[in-house]
Amino acid sequence: MDPGSIIVRADNPLRTLADLIAEARARPGALRVSDPGILSWEHLASLALQKQHGLSVNQIHYQGSAPAQLALLAGETDVALVAAGTAMAQSRAGATRTLALLDDQESAFLPGVPTAASQGTRIVTGSARGFVGPAGLPPTVGSTLAEALARAITGAEHQRKMQELGLPVRFMPPAEFSAYWSAEEAKLAPLVREVVGSGRAN
Repeated sequence: MDPGSIIVRADNPLRTLADLIAEARARPGALRVSDPGILSWEHLASLALQKQHGLSVNQIHYQGSAPAQLALLAGETDVALVAAGTAMAQSRAGATRTLALLDDQESAFLPGVPTAASQGTRIVTGSARGFVGPAGLPPTVGSTLAEALARAITGAEHQRKMQELGLPVRFMPPAEFSAYWSAEEAKLAPLVREVVGSGRAN
């Protein structure tokens, strides 16, 4: 999983997650927060943040992570929720600052950046990528494919390229990924139902 992150432009006065929360509380509905689409994990993470702290922000939905991040860099928004790997290039260039990592642990790619949990906000989410096959796939075929993917994903060359891109690699075999996916669905379903039922997009 590529963990989520909360970022601002480098010239933004907000320096911590506490600063962001205080700003949103002081100006309800004014802080402009971008995401790459309604009900994306980034949108849901923003809603979870608002729910935990009783906040209201101006949630702005874009069509993809690139437009959402460009909007932040252009000053159209104040805050963006993006995968840490997606934000890595701008972070390394000094164009953005990461306020919090949405993970259980800090990242070697972002030394010194605290997790949201360590700042009093328990949100763990990000961009997970998986391989799926058609229903009814013979177990022997599935096992062969899983073994081949394991060798490729954990191989030295792939690991090296991911390090260069700032993307952490956490390989999960089929049973573990299935359990992870089920747990994520169970965790997010109540929030999705609340959004869909209320028609709330921000």
